[in-house]
Amino acid sequence: MVDHIEFASKEVVDRFIDGWRKGGTQRFGFLMGRYEPYAEVPMGIKAVVEAIHEPPQQGEVDGLTVVLPWEDEKRISELGSWCYDDAEMRNNGQGKIQILGQIFTDLTPRPDDRSKLVYKRHPQSFNMSSLEVQFAAKMQANHPTPTKASRTGEYGSRFVTVIVTGTQDGGVDVHGFQV
Repeated sequence: MVDHIEFASKEVVDRFIDGWRKGGTQRFGFLMGRYEPYAEVPMGIKAVVEAIHEPPQQGEVDGLTVVLPWEDEKRISELGSWCYDDAEMRNNGQGKIQILGQIFTDLTPRPDDRSKLVYKRHPQSFNMSSLEVQFAAKMQANHPTPTKASRTGEYGSRFVTVIVTGTQDGGVDVHGFQV
């Protein structure tokens, strides 16, 4: 399980949202980064996102279509495994860049002020639709966590789902989930 998700820089999210800003259609991507200890929780794990890879997709104003499994996943994973955050992590086998999860936008401009977003994911509404929960669960199941402590060599999943949506004041918010 992942206790915390953080982005290495604000620009990582801004570049992803720019696709929506320029085209007005929803976007989907895979979170690339590394796992690190998270000191705020005993035995905590955090996902540090360094980049977002957008596979081929067809965006719509109110949704999108992505063909999965994506044919580049193996190649992207292999390229990421060659990258380490620093020399110390390379020497101890930690910090390799890998697929951490998925991210998608659910952004709708307000009709009265197109510079602000509709606030639609909130406690009186919903956080994730049933279809999104099913998709997140399937993606988590497809990305199990390797471990030596299991007979099968796998246990659970650290795969996260991040949704970019509007806030109550019309801004942008980023929510992370696991199913």
